[in-house]
Amino acid sequence: MKIDRKDNGQTWKIVALYGSLSLNLGLMIMGGYYLGRLIERRFQLANMSITGVLTGLFLGLYEMFSIAYQAGQKK
Repeated sequence: MKIDRKDNGQTWKIVALYGSLSLNLGLMIMGGYYLGRLIERRFQLANMSITGVLTGLFLGLYEMFSIAYQAGQKK
């Protein structure tokens, strides 16, 4: 079995890129949830945590597809 050492740096860059995309999505959703909970408690509004989760999901997916699209254009 022959291992190509030249491609190792590129492989790790791709792994880091897609790993950060999933981490970014999770952080956006969690941030939206906690921001929604803060708004619920501070202003006594209902369902803001659900709105925050959905907003975080939308923004995270938008960012994920935007970065993936830009990475695909560089090839």
